[in-house]
Amino acid sequence: MTTLRKDLAVLNEEYKPTFKSDALNTEFTRIASAYRAGNKAMWKLAKSVHKVLTDELWKVKGDFQTEGDFAKAIGKSQAQISAYKNAVEFLYNHNDLYQLDGNGDIITNIGFSKADILARVDDYEKFDNWVVENYKAHAVEFGDNSIKTMLKSYNKPVIEDKSQEGTQEGTQEGTQEGTQENKEEAKTNLAIILKDGYRVEYDGIPVSIVDKVANLLSEYRQATYDNEGNKITA
Repeated sequence: MTTLRKDLAVLNEEYKPTFKSDALNTEFTRIASAYRAGNKAMWKLAKSVHKVLTDELWKVKGDFQTEGDFAKAIGKSQAQISAYKNAVEFLYNHNDLYQLDGNGDIITNIGFSKADILARVDDYEKFDNWVVENYKAHAVEFGDNSIKTMLKSYNKPVIEDKSQEGTQEGTQEGTQEGTQENKEEAKTNLAIILKDGYRVEYDGIPVSIVDKVANLLSEYRQATYDNEGNKITA
């Protein structure tokens, strides 16, 4: 583990913890063994860190004042030990993803970093169902980078795009309004010579009623009316 200090006690093969808490001594012995085994014992290290933090073994007998002090003692940061705890907690919540060997060590095909990523997902089951629906496989079957990419899509706020709908409605309304306006604006001037010789003129009469007006006026013999209803004498 390259991040550890060379003078870290747990790296010493002769290391024997002498804490007041026997349970803490047990976990430190396992932590030291995991360090000496290297990366292949990552889950062994994580399991012991989880035990120390969950059961608060670091403070049971006053061996450490804070979790941070415990972290320093094993050459880790607060964030790192929290990641160990989260990863193990994720496995413990999904029994189908791991087994324990004869020594109580975790056996799993799930990488530590992947478990840590998934442990931080709010409502993992809901996310996993979403992944299955969209990608036809469970979240744990994908690589770390793929999971991160999927999480970005999953967590993106869903914004209903009504721009096209609005444009369509606006176009329809605009077309209807435009058509109506065009009809209202489609006017003409009308001049009719009645049988009594009187000339009737209309300026700006709607085209749609030209024929009706013409027919109506053509029937008058003694008098006609303008578009305001005023009588026009012969």
